[in-house]
Amino acid sequence: MRLTDEEFVDSLLFDIRFQYALLVASNIRKLGRMELLYTCVADLVSFLHRTGMDDLLGGVEHYYDPNDYNQVIYHSKSEDASDRIKQILVDADKLLAECEGACDESSAYQLLVRVLKEQTVVEESGTRRLKTR
Repeated sequence: MRLTDEEFVDSLLFDIRFQYALLVASNIRKLGRMELLYTCVADLVSFLHRTGMDDLLGGVEHYYDPNDYNQVIYHSKSEDASDRIKQILVDADKLLAECEGACDESSAYQLLVRVLKEQTVVEESGTRRLKTR
């Protein structure tokens, strides 16, 4: 390649910085998608609570707790992000099943349906995952 030692080191450092920037950008996108999904689930949970339909919550009441958002989004380790997203998607599917027919006209329900349609796919096994870009 006929590079001097200095040019080689500069080239190597550039490559490392570029790879790091790609990793950071990828993590930011993932966390942004997690926050979007969480917010949509939490909004539907809040709607159900406000309208007295707590019987449809079935184990996802923690989304109504104002401290839950910070705990899920900010206070968990970054390597847990995939697991947290999986749990949010499981909770979203529970809510969809419970609310179908009872909340179809609610904007919170419609928004959750839309975000799941745009951001996720359901695999043959029935599990939901984020779409890959």
